[in-house]
This record gives sequence, C-alpha cells and structure tokens, in this order.
Amino acid sequence: MKKTFCIIISVIIAFSLIISALYASIALFAFNINFYKSEYIKNDTYSVVRMEESDLIGVTEHMIKYLHGGEKDLQIQTTVNDEARGFFSEIELDHMVDVLFILFVIQVLAIISIVCLIVFIPIIALTKSFRLMLKTVLITILSFAGLMLILTAVSAINFDAVFVLFHEIFFNNDKWILNPAVDLLINIVPFQFFVDIALYAAISFLSMLAAVCIACAVTLKLTTPKRRSGIYNKYNAIN
Repeated sequence: MKKTFCIIISVIIAFSLIISALYASIALFAFNINFYKSEYIKNDTYSVVRMEESDLIGVTEHMIKYLHGGEKDLQIQTTVNDEARGFFSEIELDHMVDVLFILFVIQVLAIISIVCLIVFIPIIALTKSFRLMLKTVLITILSFAGLMLILTAVSAINFDAVFVLFHEIFFNNDKWILNPAVDLLINIVPFQFFVDIALYAAISFLSMLAAVCIACAVTLKLTTPKRRSGIYNKYNAIN
C-alpha cells in the first residue's frame, strides 16, 4: 500500500475519532437531565424563573427530547409564577431551531465518522504499513489536542469573548441574544451554565483523546521490531 494512501486513511481515521469523541462529549451533558438538575440547584434556577421543580424538570426533559430529535414541537405548556403559559417565546423557538440544526449536523458527522472507523480500522490492522498509519493517527490527534488545549486556555481567560465569537460564527442571525427579563430560556441556561458545560465537555473530550493516544502509543511500543544483537549480526557476517 502506497505511503501517501496510508497517510490519507490514517488522517481520516484520526478525525473520525476526534468527531466521535466531540459528539460523545457534548451528548454526555447536553442530553443529561441530571446535569441540568445540578445546574438548576447551583444557579438557584427554580427561584429565578418562579417555577416548581417538577414543572421545570418537565420542560427540560421535553427540551432534551427535542434536541435529540424526539419531539417535533419545542413549545410546551407549563406553570410559571402560578400562571399557565407556553414556556418558550417566539425568539427562543426560532433560536432553538438553529441549535437543533447544528446538533443535527454534528450527529450526521458522528455517524459518518463511526462508519469510517468501521471501514478503515481493519485496514490498519491488516496492512504492512501498520506502524506508519498508527503513528500518523497519533500525531494527528496530538496536534488537534494541542489546539484544543490552547482554545481551552483562551476560554478560561475570556470565555465571554469566545462565547460571542462562537455564536457569531455558527448563527447567521441575532436571535441567540435573549432578554433575561422576558425570555425564560436564558434564565434556565444562563452564562454560568455554558461555562460549566463547556468546561466539562472539554475535559471529557480531551480525556477521550488522551485515552486514544495512550492506546496508540502502547500499541506502537508493543509492536516495535526487536533489534538483533551486535554479536548475532557479526556471527551471521562470518558465516
């Protein structure tokens, strides 16, 4: 198998692993009702939105199902400050359509990545260029992890700027700019919520990449060709 072809396949495998790990890290918290519950307690959300715990949890479970593709309509009737109403405003509904699309794209990329892994990983195992391909996977993931560490450091210094930049890049409107006095969504997932989910997802993501890198490094170590001793080589030369 040609060296260039091996490197291309290895890079595809590396980015497939990266995308799969990214989606898993996001899903681990974005679709986890227990994470929302802990954030609600931490941020005193029930008092802020003037809702009973059972009502807000019901809204949150409905929202998670919507983001996961299990609900067609995000709007849900609930009780806020002892008044029956739809939870989401029009601008929130429009914004969440954009969020749903981004999550859908990430899901599709994750599925494609998993298919690529199923198809290409056996090639690494069977080819004579096994070590070359494994090294390329390792180098690619380490390089990407380095960039992620830099981004994490920048976010730690000024998460507000990174947050705004992210929305300006991935949203082509200003419907993500919500009013806490009117819109309830920004009150149940305030700025601190995004700080926490970004931090936890980044830690999970980098941990997954670290595990892959360790597995690659250990495999390379175990498959290193043993060098014959100098005495053995001299003996062969004489005979």
